[in-house]
Parts: sequence; C-alpha cells; structure tokens
Amino acid sequence: MKLMSVVMLSLVSSVGVATFTAQAHSLEINRIHEMPNEFASFHSVAQNKREIAQALANEYLNMGDALQYQINEYQLSIDLDELAGISLSTQSNINQHNIQIKQLKGISSHQKNSEQSIIKLRLADESMLARLHAGEAPLFSYASGDEEEGNVEAFDTDGGIQYLDAYRLPTQPVFIVELDKAETMKEGIKAMNEVFDSADKEVVNLLLNQPFFVAPEPMSMTVIKNIKLKDIKESWISGPAEVYAIISGVSAASAELTPKIEVVELPYLDHAKKEYTPNQIIVQWDHYRWQAVDILLMESDDNMNYKVLATALLDVATQVLQLIPEAGTQSAAVITRLTNAIIQAMPDSWTTNEDDYLDVFYTILENQTYSEYHGASDNAKITLEPLVIQPRH
Repeated sequence: MKLMSVVMLSLVSSVGVATFTAQAHSLEINRIHEMPNEFASFHSVAQNKREIAQALANEYLNMGDALQYQINEYQLSIDLDELAGISLSTQSNINQHNIQIKQLKGISSHQKNSEQSIIKLRLADESMLARLHAGEAPLFSYASGDEEEGNVEAFDTDGGIQYLDAYRLPTQPVFIVELDKAETMKEGIKAMNEVFDSADKEVVNLLLNQPFFVAPEPMSMTVIKNIKLKDIKESWISGPAEVYAIISGVSAASAELTPKIEVVELPYLDHAKKEYTPNQIIVQWDHYRWQAVDILLMESDDNMNYKVLATALLDVATQVLQLIPEAGTQSAAVITRLTNAIIQAMPDSWTTNEDDYLDVFYTILENQTYSEYHGASDNAKITLEPLVIQPRH
C-alpha cells in the first residue's frame, strides 16, 4: 500500500509560522531518509518465518498425521508450541526463532512468560480441509512483504520451492507461518505507550505530589459508535487485519508545547466493507492541553519494532513542536502539523508489509458529535460521540 499524500488543512500566515513550515519540511525529509537504516534489520522477521516454514515442510512426514488431527473446522490454527510430532531439534530451532522475533518486535520484556510462543501455524482457508484430510500434501508458506509483486513463496514436502498467486487462493492446502497478531499488537501497544508515557513525567510527578483526598471530577471522553473501512489491501496469506489508532495532540502536562501521543487498539476492526459498533473510548480529553486531537488509523503487520516506532514518532513530534512559536499559534494548526509530521516521517517501507497507513481524521474536537464522518483519504468512515463519566460519590 503506497502512502497516501495528505493535504495541509490549516494555514497560518504569520512570518513565524512560515519559517516553521520551511524548517519542519526540511526536518521531515531528513527524518525519512534516516529511518530506513534504523529499521533495515526488521526484515529478518520474515526471514525467521521463512526458516520455520521450510523446517516444517521438511518435517511433514513425521508430523502430518498429528497436524491433520489438530486442524479442523473448529480450529484452523495452532500455536507452534502445541504442534505435535516434530523433532526436538526442530522444536529447539523454532524456540530460538520465537525469541528473536520478540526482540525484533520490541516486546521481549512485556510478556509474562518470555518463552511463550507468538508464532502460529494456520491453514489458509477452511475450503482446504477436505483435501488435507484426504491426504494431499500441503505447502508451507509465510507473509514476506513482497506480496504486492504478486508472488508468495511456499515450500513443498519434497524440499522444493513453489510460487503462488498472492491474490488468488490456492486449492492445494497451504499452511501459513505467522505471528499471533492479537497477542503481538497487545504487547506492542503496551511498549509504545510506555515510551509515550515516559515523556509525560510532569504528569506523574503531579499525581504523586497530590494529597490523597482529591475531589473526583467528571471525565470527558469521546467514543466510537461505529466505524467502517473501504479497503484493507491484504493478500490471502496475511489473514485478518489488526488495526490501531494513534491519537496525537499537545500534552496537558507541560507549560511548553510538548506532544501527547497515545495508541489505542481496535481489535475488532479486521475486515473492510463491514460496519462495527464498538462503543469504544478513543480519546480521554484530560490528557490533552487543547480541545482538539487528530486520529490516525494504522494497520499492524510484522516487520516493525514497537519500541523503536514509538521513540521515532515521539522524537519527530517533539522536534516539530519545538519549531512552533507558541504566541498567537492556532491550536488546530499546530495539531495538524504534528500529525502530518508523523505521517511524513514514516518510511515508504512501512507501507508495504509493515504498518500500513489507512486514514486520518483531522481536528476532532471535544464535546462534538461526528456522524458518518469521512477521513481525509476517504478510506474510513466513523461516528464519534462525546461521553462524560461521572465520579462515584
């Protein structure tokens, strides 16, 4: 998916802001060129999956009967640590790949059980069950990030390599080595929010210094009533999407202009052209200095380290805000520039099989209702409503 261009929505004609625009543009371009080097090693996530797929194809004569029993109409995927019939050496090799992938994803310190597998083996489609159970030898494949070129690499049980059409589901059974997206994204979002929260040290200090008895106040929120995506450009090998939102604004924790970025998981939003009605809180307004934020929708894929992503986004957002003259600056214009800097700072490689840009909603205001509201790229439609949660007295 190629990164869609985003039009600057707010223009301020002051000399100070014009100077900022030129400086920020230069900063963003430099940042784009720097980032691919930082993220170059993350393509080894695909290499890890490839080696696992090849090993399992070679092991199929040993594990085939057990795998056919474990995979059925009620369960099309299993964790690799539950896979029966494979040799101890292959299991040890898979465990090493599991550890390396966690490190590459930036979640190795977040799981309670560091040895728990985040790798699954999934039959590509239920339609393949009959041929699998009839004894047809399957192929073993993985999502590499090159699917946009039209080919999917797969290993057969005779040690050979075959290439499948990325957008046409095969009839031969195909097992896909993939990450447990739900678990990986849940732990990754924890890692990202830890990075963002560390930038709000003043909030932490303020809370610690407050007296124990503080009169509770109502909490102002915005909730998603319904949401729908037009398109999620995934091939059959990638499975359902995992979508999250980046909420960007200016922190309420500092007297200066500092970014406040939060990440919210949208775990239900896994298919295009389907309307979801989650009633999910998306913005907690007391975290933000002004009554406006932007909401950026992203699709999570494999080749991205959550900690490095969060650090990079926070860094570029901080640099952008430091270039803005605060006096007389319009809040909506600031937040728009902040979000555009985040989008523009993302390398092109993130829009292949890394985290895909889906759409952006600019200038979402507190206490406002947005009905069937279209994103800037017209790929997402959302209904947002205000919600005030009263304290318990």
